[in-house]
Amino acid sequence: MRIWTTRPLAEERVLEGAHEPLSRVAWRADGQAVQAVTVGGAMYAWSMPDGERLFFKPGPVQRGVSNLDLSRHGAVFAWAADGGNLRTWDGVSGDKLGGWRIQDGLLVGSVAVAPSGTLVATNEVGSDKVDVWRMGQGHVSSAVDLGSPSRSLAFLGGRSILAASSLAGVLHLIDVEGGQVVEALDLPMGSVVRLHASASGNLLATAGPGRRVLLWDVTSVGPAEGVERGQPLIAPVTVDDSASIPAEGGLLDMALLALSDYDPPELRADPEPFSKQQFPATIRALDGHAFRLRGFPLAADMEGEFARTILLSRFPPGCCFGSVPVMDEWVEVAAPKGTRSLNPDLRVEVEGVLEVGEIIGPAGFASSLYRMQATALELLDG
Repeated sequence: MRIWTTRPLAEERVLEGAHEPLSRVAWRADGQAVQAVTVGGAMYAWSMPDGERLFFKPGPVQRGVSNLDLSRHGAVFAWAADGGNLRTWDGVSGDKLGGWRIQDGLLVGSVAVAPSGTLVATNEVGSDKVDVWRMGQGHVSSAVDLGSPSRSLAFLGGRSILAASSLAGVLHLIDVEGGQVVEALDLPMGSVVRLHASASGNLLATAGPGRRVLLWDVTSVGPAEGVERGQPLIAPVTVDDSASIPAEGGLLDMALLALSDYDPPELRADPEPFSKQQFPATIRALDGHAFRLRGFPLAADMEGEFARTILLSRFPPGCCFGSVPVMDEWVEVAAPKGTRSLNPDLRVEVEGVLEVGEIIGPAGFASSLYRMQATALELLDG
């Protein structure tokens, strides 16, 4: 990674040490550090101007990184992964702060961290919806029906306003707590590639594909009045998944098996397997009960033309537009005797007793989180 001075334009320093290509880079707002992630999700930080490496952390190797951002003094930085997960980290030590499942199976687009490090904003790829999250507590608000997908997000300093650009050339200024658009600015440059706010939040810079940068005075824009606010500061969001759990033998939505902050053993300080007590209570309650599951079958063990073991995934097989499912997105299923080879693009329904618990193989890698001995298998598609 090369660092340049701008007056005059000249190469200042080369930062080295990363073992694979860098995919995203972000400056700390005080200019004292640079942080980056690689295509494999590893994290690096270098101090400036000496270029000394501050820390290196391996990332969750199952997912690439689609975007990242830092709080003003680098105390918190966040990145979004290809599976729809958002991760937040301590920008000084590199320790993980928390993670959330934002969007199942797809990319999270832009990510913005508030200067204070207490809020994170995200948008879904291809969606005209923007969400705001409070660190360690959960969802705050959503701005919907913005007309077209957002390309970039930026908090306006310490003010309760979030700027969101759109592909349609409209700059939306959003009340963070209520999710209401309080101002919409028409951008003559069309689509905005990047937004950046001043430290005070009173100036906003927009950069577009037409080699133009526009500065906006947004001093007069304030939060909406008379709107219903999002989650209060001291009230974490609670979701009652138990209401979605079917009766014995019923159809179980595999989305209930999602673990928003699971790390495989090679990335944990303690390589011991997850105990069942470490799983959420709603997932522990599923262990040992019979359910039906629907998903896409990928053969893991074949004997001639017969499938002995399949990995039943919530999502169709990945390709250049997708990615390999992560551990909490599939169930290892022992297929009923006589099950022939299956098309991984066609859904099946299996029935059996669900087993919950992490199994680590001899090489130290997790082999499964969920297992089922299927007593029945039925083809749903095709």
